[in-house]
Amino acid sequence: MARIPVVRERSVRQAGAQAQGLSSNIPQGALGVDLSGAANELADWAQRTQDQANQVATMDADSALQQWENEYLYNPESGALNRRGRDAFGLPEESTQAFDERRQEIRESLANDSQRMAFDRIAASRQTAIQSTVNRYVSQQARDYANEQTNSYIQRSRETAALNWNNPQRVQLEIDRQIAAINAQGDREGVSDDALELARSEARSKTLRLSLERGISRDPDRAMQQYLEFQDQLTVDDRNKLEPEIKKVTAQQIAGSLNSAITGVQTDGNQGLWSRMIQQESGGRQFGDDGSALTSGKGAVGVAQILPSTGPDAAEMAGLPWDPERFRNDPDYNEALGRAYFEKQVEDFGMPMLAAAAYNAGPGQTRKWLREIGDPRTGEITPEEFVNRIPFDETRNYVRKTVGEANYGAASGELGMREALETIRNIEDPDVRKMALTEFSRANSEFNQLRAVEQSELNSRVDDATTAYLQGLDFSHPPVQADFFAAYGAEGGQRYEQFRKIQNVGEALQSLSLASPDERARILSSYQPDEDGVASEGFAEDAELFGAVVNAAQSMQESLQEDPVKYLSQHSQEMRTLLEATATGTPASVEAYASGMIAEQERMGVAQPKLLTSEQQSRIVERFGNVEDGGDNAAQVINSLQNEWGKHWPTVFRQLQNDLPGAALVIGTGVDEATANRLARIAPLSTTDLKQGLDGTDVTDVRDAMNERMADFRVTLVNQAGGERTFTTFYEEGSRLAYSYMAEGTGPQDAVDKAFSALVEDRYTVVDTYRVPKQFDAGEIERGASTALENIDPADLQFDRADWMDEDFANRQIKNILQENAYWVTSPDEGGLVLYSNGEAVLTRDGDPVSRSWDDLTSEAVNNPSAWRRLIEGNRQLQEANRQQMPGAWGATQ
Repeated sequence: MARIPVVRERSVRQAGAQAQGLSSNIPQGALGVDLSGAANELADWAQRTQDQANQVATMDADSALQQWENEYLYNPESGALNRRGRDAFGLPEESTQAFDERRQEIRESLANDSQRMAFDRIAASRQTAIQSTVNRYVSQQARDYANEQTNSYIQRSRETAALNWNNPQRVQLEIDRQIAAINAQGDREGVSDDALELARSEARSKTLRLSLERGISRDPDRAMQQYLEFQDQLTVDDRNKLEPEIKKVTAQQIAGSLNSAITGVQTDGNQGLWSRMIQQESGGRQFGDDGSALTSGKGAVGVAQILPSTGPDAAEMAGLPWDPERFRNDPDYNEALGRAYFEKQVEDFGMPMLAAAAYNAGPGQTRKWLREIGDPRTGEITPEEFVNRIPFDETRNYVRKTVGEANYGAASGELGMREALETIRNIEDPDVRKMALTEFSRANSEFNQLRAVEQSELNSRVDDATTAYLQGLDFSHPPVQADFFAAYGAEGGQRYEQFRKIQNVGEALQSLSLASPDERARILSSYQPDEDGVASEGFAEDAELFGAVVNAAQSMQESLQEDPVKYLSQHSQEMRTLLEATATGTPASVEAYASGMIAEQERMGVAQPKLLTSEQQSRIVERFGNVEDGGDNAAQVINSLQNEWGKHWPTVFRQLQNDLPGAALVIGTGVDEATANRLARIAPLSTTDLKQGLDGTDVTDVRDAMNERMADFRVTLVNQAGGERTFTTFYEEGSRLAYSYMAEGTGPQDAVDKAFSALVEDRYTVVDTYRVPKQFDAGEIERGASTALENIDPADLQFDRADWMDEDFANRQIKNILQENAYWVTSPDEGGLVLYSNGEAVLTRDGDPVSRSWDDLTSEAVNNPSAWRRLIEGNRQLQEANRQQMPGAWGATQ
């Protein structure tokens, strides 16, 4: 701001001049008067100059304040008057504060009180003008904001009403809310009563139109009922907007009704019927007048009027979790349960009319009426007659109102077609008439095509289900009676009965699939087509079914014997559960599975129980072939299987041994880690490759030395099941192991000794005809075996005795034979010893081999010590007694 020069005091003082050499007492005279007047003029000039300076300063200050006002209020980007809606509400306070701050800044720049006082007067006037401007602006923004909020509120309310189109109470509630908002808006704006009533009417009409539009897209029949009820509340404009959709729905209803009369099929499916049922059940309401869940006198709840006792089953049918709270308070959830329950009745009874009766009176009661009154599905009675003879007034009227007589008593065939076309021609509205004819023609022309598609799809499902049933398998979602009626009309009943026979065979085969041999024989005999060699009516069909059952049973037996684990996993839920539990890898789950699977296979007559499927078996063999890591992985495969299966490893090992190479079989018997890795590493190599580069004499020496070292070991395998094969495997792998050592520079004999030690000597102690694992005391096992043989009671054994022979005499003879000829052989699973005599296993009366585990034999030895051990123990006791009798400090007696 420009600075104005300021005269702060007079520049001429009234005082006599003190000129040197002049007397101060000179009289004033005329000269004195002239000087005084000049001083006063000079003072006046100074004052005027000051006033002008103050005026200019005040104008400059006001200009600065106006510049601030323009910037603060009208800046295009940041001006206060750019704020909209609620953002402008705080402007009066903010502008006052900003004005005061700027005024104070300018005021402080002024030079004197005169300027400040003048500026204060101007600033006060300007502040009043600014506040007036701001207040007017804020007032307008407040009105605009209130109107925007009201309009937004009304729009949201309309959307909510549309979402709840099937709940008239909720729609009316939203209309009431909108009218309240409109009334409040009218009060603010001072709207006239006529204008206010027009706004209320338009709000009501538009809300109803939006609700009806949504309803038409979801349930045209129900929406049409609402339109007829509310059409007087619609404005002309909204009725015109709805007219095309209303005409379309009207045409579809007429065409659908006529088409269903001809074809016997409701073209709107069950949706239209369901909507009518809901209206009949509850008026489409979830809640009663008191706001609580609508409950009938019988206890049915909600919009679908479902009994709480039926709720859990209905929830399962709908694929939803049962929630009692939602059942009572959520209309969508309640209706979903009711719809699922209704569709189940349609599925079970095959006719919507019967399904409606079952929904109202209960499926059990409806089945009773079918037996007593007659079945309209088979032509035994007409649908009209059935409905008219329903003994419950409530149910009879319910079916009439919801299904409608036109849907079960109208003409059909060619006569129905002529009547339908005549009905369409009599429609007054040309648009509706044209659309109805088009819809009717389309539906009628498509009917045969759709039925052909339905028949094809149904036949495919029947074929799939038949294949499953004849294999003894269950079939998820099999065709039901309603499917046959939908695809074949009246013929569907007979076709369904034929399918039911296949289902019955399937149920029988499911029983066969898990039957023991005796049970299997009894089930098959029950399907014999003749009775004591005499055929009766239906013999041909029964004979065909019997042949199918026999063939299927034979096929199941072959599958059972070939891959029993896969078979039981397919047919037994219990075995599937046990198998799935093994995924946890816990010893308990593996034990439960193995024990259960073996027991079930034995019960069903499987000759050789297994614990792996053929696919699992192949994968294990494939994994063993991986030697990229030097054989560690392949050896680990066998070791991990041993750890996993525990005491059931022999069963798994037996199943694998025909497919695994010899190296794997030897590893499976439990060699040390280094040997296992070497065997796995050389497994892919042929014996010829291993002998490559070795001297022929050395190779011969290896064979001879290996034969000699393994002679005693071979004796322990002679009588063991599969023993000769086991020996051959050990001999071959021992020789291959020796060749691999020789390739590293070891001599033939040392290589044989090293291989024999790794495979046999380090793991077993050979005692006569059996071998004992190194973890057991071979001497104790030998004594235990001798004692066990001595303690065997011939009366517990299975043997042939001549009728003339005395039982005691026979037992003594058997005892002598055992003492002379019996010998022990290591069991195939190496869990103990099995008793043999003359090359055959000695059997108990139950037919089981006489056997003893290593622990049993150890216990026998401990309980029956040898003579040498008794001598040592007696000598120890004697020395102890002598020590106690000796005098002196150590043990002296007093």
